[in-house]
Amino acid sequence: SEIEFAVSFADLAARQIQWLEANGVARLRETILSQLANEPTDARRKRVWPLEGSRERPTWRLAYRTWRADFHVDEGPARISVVELSSGYSPEE
Repeated sequence: SEIEFAVSFADLAARQIQWLEANGVARLRETILSQLANEPTDARRKRVWPLEGSRERPTWRLAYRTWRADFHVDEGPARISVVELSSGYSPEE
């Protein structure tokens, strides 16, 4: 059976998602929670990839529409910490 991960938002990500929701970005929180609760690093089933340069605690990135959510994975206990949200657009766009 699949392990269910407990997903939480670190302070910065929590403030960011509150601001985005207040400004009309819908379903971002629900999508992040559902995508990361099971097999959070399964790149065959979702748009996730490890970020370069993260050493002792790898940082992964989840893409949803134009948004990116960076997160850490703790295998035991099974926990996800979403640390930062960002736009998938480059500054020029």
